[in-house]
Amino acid sequence: MNTKTLLGLGAIGGAVYLATSKKAQAKVKKTTGLSNKGKSSRGLSSRTKLSQKKFIDSTENPALTRAILKQGGVDWADLIKYPEDFYDAGSGSVTGIIYYEDTVKFGKKWQNAILDELDDFEEQTGGPLKKPRRSDTTQYYNWLTWFAWENMMSKLMGELGI
Repeated sequence: MNTKTLLGLGAIGGAVYLATSKKAQAKVKKTTGLSNKGKSSRGLSSRTKLSQKKFIDSTENPALTRAILKQGGVDWADLIKYPEDFYDAGSGSVTGIIYYEDTVKFGKKWQNAILDELDDFEEQTGGPLKKPRRSDTTQYYNWLTWFAWENMMSKLMGELGI
């Protein structure tokens, strides 16, 4: 590929380019699996086939999964198309769990279910996670909520083959 075909690299989901002709676009797509929009064409059809209901029903605690998805406020189509963008607390893109008032309320309501998930996670990974003290209620419940989100996202990404 020459510089007329590949103008830039680095964006969400992989390389971004601007092909100068349909022939160049086809060559880049064949070589990289990328379309002109910078999105990988590999695996997207299988991602879009996963329904929210099917995913929720496949989890150990469908009620918690349904609740954290609802609290997160992320559109399902966006979530399965760009899961890496919504994975962790540092992303700022999970609008329903940005503020402490939201995360504390959720963490308190779902504490027992989240702790069950946490126990399973720690058993599978071989050790306890470092978490805030219960006496620091704001940080503790915020942490629980984000654990619930990130654990759910990890399962989702596994379902999507990522």
